[in-house]
Amino acid sequence: MLNSEQQQFCDLPGGKAIRLLAPAGCGKTQSILWRCKSLVERAVAAGTSPPRMLLFTFTRAAREELQTRVGTDPTFAALGAHLRIATLNAWGYRRLRAQHSGLKLISDRVQLHFALFNTLRPIWMKYPHVKAILEDKRRASRAGRDIMKLFDSLKSLGFRHWELKGPDDVARLFESLRDIGMGAHVFEIENTLRKLEFLDDSEAPVEQIYNNFIRFWCEAVASLHGMAIITLEDQKYLALKDLTEQLASGNTWAGAAGYDEILVDEFQDINPLDLDLLKTLSALTRAPLTIVGDDDQAIYEWRGASPSYILEPDQRIAPDFQTCILSTNYRSPRNIVDLSQRLIRHNLRRVDKDVRAHTTADARVEIHPVTDIHSAIDHVVALVEARQADSGPEHRVALIGRKRAQLIPYQIAFAARDIPFYAAEDLSIFLSDAFDSLIQVLEVRTAIAARVGQAWGFEPASMILKMCDNINRYPLSKTDNAALRRHLQTARPQTLNDALVALRRYEGNMRQPAEAIAEILAALFATKTVPEALGVISLRFEGLQQDYGRAEDDIFYSDPPFMHLADYAAAYGEDFSRFVSDLRAARDTLARPLPQDDETPDDTTQRPVHLMTALRAKGKEFETVVILDANTDIWPSRLATTERQLEAERRVFYVAVTRAKEHLLFLPARILRDEIGVPTPYLTEMGLI
Repeated sequence: MLNSEQQQFCDLPGGKAIRLLAPAGCGKTQSILWRCKSLVERAVAAGTSPPRMLLFTFTRAAREELQTRVGTDPTFAALGAHLRIATLNAWGYRRLRAQHSGLKLISDRVQLHFALFNTLRPIWMKYPHVKAILEDKRRASRAGRDIMKLFDSLKSLGFRHWELKGPDDVARLFESLRDIGMGAHVFEIENTLRKLEFLDDSEAPVEQIYNNFIRFWCEAVASLHGMAIITLEDQKYLALKDLTEQLASGNTWAGAAGYDEILVDEFQDINPLDLDLLKTLSALTRAPLTIVGDDDQAIYEWRGASPSYILEPDQRIAPDFQTCILSTNYRSPRNIVDLSQRLIRHNLRRVDKDVRAHTTADARVEIHPVTDIHSAIDHVVALVEARQADSGPEHRVALIGRKRAQLIPYQIAFAARDIPFYAAEDLSIFLSDAFDSLIQVLEVRTAIAARVGQAWGFEPASMILKMCDNINRYPLSKTDNAALRRHLQTARPQTLNDALVALRRYEGNMRQPAEAIAEILAALFATKTVPEALGVISLRFEGLQQDYGRAEDDIFYSDPPFMHLADYAAAYGEDFSRFVSDLRAARDTLARPLPQDDETPDDTTQRPVHLMTALRAKGKEFETVVILDANTDIWPSRLATTERQLEAERRVFYVAVTRAKEHLLFLPARILRDEIGVPTPYLTEMGLI
């Protein structure tokens, strides 16, 4: 049975632009399928041809769920011939394969590396800034990863290589991104290009961006496409190019090739490329869009999504959208619904909804202040063990942090205690190259007074050179490395302190002066305790921050990666050796590798304990949810300052809270990073304190 709001949505006539706002648990999937069923039945009753419908989902898992419902539920048996369900990527890829023979999709790091350094070499040789960094073997690999990431990021954010003609076009695109609240992406592009040394202070940044990188990007993208080599984002990007050309030529799709209705699920998660593709497809087929989603769960801005699209469809898509709102939550406990609604109503830039729980059952909601990270870990371990004893592996517990760095101490503590857990690959410190580098740097710190061969098996000059590469985002250039090595070897240092003195005396030219590098190393060598050393490493070793590899969702508000680990290390005091030994033991205990795609079925995903950031929690449910470090400056991030940023942070917390089915636990810390901890203001907004 449908409720009155769902029925209203289903009864709307076809051929209209519709926005369905569907908060979590309000029967969105059922409403979509029943509307499609209603459109078919009405056409049959009227003696007309049933509409051809195309439904886009955001993930493969959502597509498979809908396809299973249509294929197995007799209620929707009639939809099989009239409804096509696909992700935007899969739909685009199918079109491209039909048009291009020998299409080669490249996605992994090895394939992308080969494409840049081999296939595209004749092109980047013509661009001095790109050539300089890609021919520097010490910096090329890491810089190459950044460049290939920029390739697809620009496509996602609305850059079109076939349209860009000069700096004014870049400036226009940047302004449009800022207009929809995505100025952080503009900053990220500029910051990446500046660190790649494509920008300096000699002229306007936009002109440098166009001349030093965008021109190369346009030619490189066109070249790859000419050879039928595509990246993951090209599945949509090239499909958009094809549709745009057809529309410009006056073509429209009719007959069996066209669609009468286009429905889009999770519309709050689309990026500028997705929107352009959908709008162009709608114009080409003359089929209206039905957009479905929840503006309160718009948390994928780090992927280039903007809540402006679902909040302002009349301005961003087409005029005269009709809105329906679902307001009965069939999934969450009553108090979780009430608390989350009190919270999210503090956002002003949203559509107001009167969401109510269908059930009268309540979850257990607790605030448990902890003294520090150690008491938090002890409490969580006891909680996990108690849940497993009471309910077995069926009771799943999620530890949710705002940032990836919050999860590191728990990974180490759980591994040391042999507690199985799951964390997506890019959230697991144990799978990071920087974890090994961190251990090496800490080993050097324990060997300050050591002579040759006592750390790593290298002499002090080589140790210092390695440390220089960990300090800088990119390793020293081949020329700088050779010159500095000659200087240090001439000085014949016997200890690390001797090598440090020699480094201070180096007068050669480097991008970061030797004196500045020596000052950072001196700060590390002067530390007395493990937490102090981790603090210096986290804040000042930029190379480790880069190698640590921010999770994809860390594009905004990136915090120093090892500061929470420093809190955990307080109990070790000056015992560097024991700390390093425990780190190694924890790493060796953990099974690896973990699956990269958390949609992929895998035994590790069935483990009862999950560690995740709130941005990874969307769409998931757990019997118990623990909100880690429920403190201000974490929730919301201390780096969120504008009204839009603060509202985005509240949406993230809203998603985290609504994952709980039976037990919701907040862990505010009294001491956080050696400061007095203040509970998150969200607890007050929900009326819990």
